[in-house]
Parts: sequence; C-alpha cells; structure tokens
Amino acid sequence: MQINSDWKFKTESELRVAMQNFYNNLLGDEGAVKNCFSPDYVQVADGKTLNFEEFLKHLQILKRDTKEMHFEVLDAAYTQSTLADRHIVRIKKNDDQPMKVEVLAFYKIYNGKIIGVNEVSRLIQGEISDRDIGSRTE
Repeated sequence: MQINSDWKFKTESELRVAMQNFYNNLLGDEGAVKNCFSPDYVQVADGKTLNFEEFLKHLQILKRDTKEMHFEVLDAAYTQSTLADRHIVRIKKNDDQPMKVEVLAFYKIYNGKIIGVNEVSRLIQGEISDRDIGSRTE
C-alpha cells in the first residue's frame, strides 16, 4: 500500500476504509511496513518517542502480547502531507482479557512514505498497567 496524494480525492468514508485496511492488514506484515514507512520514521505516542527500529520492535511486542486486534477508524482526513485519524482498537490479550483504546493519530507523509506520527491514546477498557500498549517495546 502506498500513501499518496490521490488520497486527498477520497471521500471521508473511502479514507476511513483505506485507513482501516491499513491498520488491520498492513501492520501485521513487516515487509509491507518497511515499504510504507521511511527508515527515518519517528513515532511519538503518549509522549514516548520511538525510532523506526523501536517501532518494529513495538509491532513484534503487540503480536507477542495479543491474540486479536481490530481497528475501527471513526474519523479521517488527508492533506498533501498530513494524514489524521481517530480510531478505536479492540484487543484481546493472550489471557483473553479485552481492551479498548481510542487513538488520535497525525501522520506526516513525504514522497509516499510515512515519516512520523504523533499519537495520543485513551484507555477505555482494560487494565491500567496496559496504558502503554501504544508504545510498548518490552
């Protein structure tokens, strides 16, 4: 999947579907992630900064600690260099405990690649010790 300027012509509904597919399909595929994200990528999630290698580690930790994750994009907007969305992540942890997290994400795009994101998340359901799920690397 390529992030490109054609996205600015999508309706909000089409953009929400594209973002849901991005989250639900791409993030589990490291090769696709490397194709979509710049090696200079920087993520700031709830004040914690991750570089690209730490982000890949974060994705591995999510796979390790969860049975299921499903993303529902509620709002989405795209400009020439910024992609923003609000989404809900429904998670089933390995111990079958459910989690629900609301995320506000603002991506920076350059030459069709994601170069950065600023995220703020809110734990709606789950254990307080899992509040770091959006930036966990260990």
